[in-house]
Amino acid sequence: MNVYVAEFLGTAILVLLGGGVCANVNLKRNLGYGADWIVIAVG
Repeated sequence: MNVYVAEFLGTAILVLLGGGVCANVNLKRNLGYGADWIVIAVG
């Protein structure tokens, strides 16, 4: 059961980080607004 919990938590962290990067690039009142595709790929 511990392996499944670890997989779930790891996936959740990656999804949250990816969503945060995309939100930073797309929302107008953020410092990263309008950044190029490389920011999303690296982030």
